Amino acid sequence: MSNINTNIKVLREEARLSVEEFAEKMNVSKETVVNWEKGKQDPTNEQIEQMCPILRIHLEDIFLDDMTVQQLSEKLGVPAYRMHKDAAGELKDILGTAE
Repeated sequence: MSNINTNIKVLREEARLSVEEFAEKMNVSKETVVNWEKGKQDPTNEQIEQMCPILRIHLEDIFLDDMTVQQLSEKLGVPAYRMHKDAAGELKDILGTAE
């Protein structure tokens, strides 16, 4: 299992989204989300790009060591999904995409 699989679950829970709510926002089945979180399936690059603004994180944060995500959140006393207010705009800058 990669860090991204663990981080999806941690970040989803910190965003206070149920599996069903997150699946709906991602336009996937709840089984797909469960498979991501269990490491049975990895999200596509496009799905990773889509989930970052939903989870309110930077693209690189989803790849952090799972302990780092938790430690940063605890250290700052702020849920990880609130650490970055403009994740969507910065994600576009990182990826070099334009609207």
